[in-house]
Amino acid sequence: MCALMAHNIECVAVTNYQGDEPALDSSLQRSCLETQLMVQCCQRASAMARSVDKSIKPITHLHLECLMKQVEMILEGSFCLPRYFFQVLQSTSVKLAITPQPRVNGEYLSVQSGSQLSVKVEGVIQHGSQPDRFRSVSGVVLTLSSQLTSRLTIDNKNIPMKPGDGQVVLQQSVTPHRDFFTGQFLLALGCGGQHQVTVEAAVQDNSGNVWTTGPRSTLTVKTLEDASTSRA
Repeated sequence: MCALMAHNIECVAVTNYQGDEPALDSSLQRSCLETQLMVQCCQRASAMARSVDKSIKPITHLHLECLMKQVEMILEGSFCLPRYFFQVLQSTSVKLAITPQPRVNGEYLSVQSGSQLSVKVEGVIQHGSQPDRFRSVSGVVLTLSSQLTSRLTIDNKNIPMKPGDGQVVLQQSVTPHRDFFTGQFLLALGCGGQHQVTVEAAVQDNSGNVWTTGPRSTLTVKTLEDASTSRA
């Protein structure tokens, strides 16, 4: 169907086009009803394309009207797409629990500058009604990234930020046991200010392919810096 429309467009747009029209597989006539109807639409579109006088040059409204009618004719027919174009046959999702968490939702965690923040990640893999039908989960890739969003002000003076200040990316692969997994990061926060810490999970199948299933959790961490250290 797509090859037929591409051929018909090139016949109109390209001068002295010599390409052959794609042939329809005759065995499709013995397929399901949806396939037969689609083949019939393609045959009618092909006949309509041949009815236009190719000696008329350059492109006129007759050519454009013919192409538009072919598109409408094909769209009015039924598409013989397999059901997995519309139905999910296998689904995998991940739920994460991050520790520590602020006491009040939406607040930030306070950490002393120069210290290390221990981030524990726990999660569970959830399957659909037909797990491991096409591929199975062999591991989970955990990625922790930290970005300094604002520096602290000392004595009402703004400390300028440089590109890459406070940017840290850590990654580890863990193996789930009975769909449960856990991982731990030790994050060094050297710059005083506000950091955005993001933890993201991705699923690795038994062929080594990594699927970005998510989810992604974000924490806001505020590091307190000594005034003497900042002046130095």
